[in-house]
Amino acid sequence: ATDVATAATLNAASDIVAQSSETKDSRISSARVLRYAIFGSLDGFAGHHWFEALDAAPKTGDLVLDTVAKVLADSLLYTPCWCVAFLMVMAVLEGRGLRAGVAEVQRDFLELLRGNYGFTLPFVALIYALAPVRYQVACFAALTLAYTIVLSLWANSRPQSSERPAISGK
Repeated sequence: ATDVATAATLNAASDIVAQSSETKDSRISSARVLRYAIFGSLDGFAGHHWFEALDAAPKTGDLVLDTVAKVLADSLLYTPCWCVAFLMVMAVLEGRGLRAGVAEVQRDFLELLRGNYGFTLPFVALIYALAPVRYQVACFAALTLAYTIVLSLWANSRPQSSERPAISGK
């Protein structure tokens, strides 16, 4: 429950910062903040179980090899799933439905995945190498605070289409 609440709170806070930097007026879309909080709660729940599973996986006893294995697993399994989930969940929460989510996965998945790798990968390696599993969700939540600001700005700067109304308008 703590991981879910932490991730939800930090995602919401990150979006507030992102929205504040996007406009000159002080209006914050509470609906948009709520969407990021909901996604954050889902991410916190999934992350909690992911870190527990990685920690339970067999280890070599070598810190470098074990860290590389966790980073590879995270990069090849969790992160691509996370990117799909972000695009799909946000489309649904914005009321645009699964069809729009699928279209956005097809259009934006690789860009989001590359951006995710470029921004977070060095920090992911440090967290897996240095943070005990009981602190990993909190460490990733702190990383999320910075990353979600970038993610929110990216998500709301993408081109609009007939299937994709303005995210900040809901």
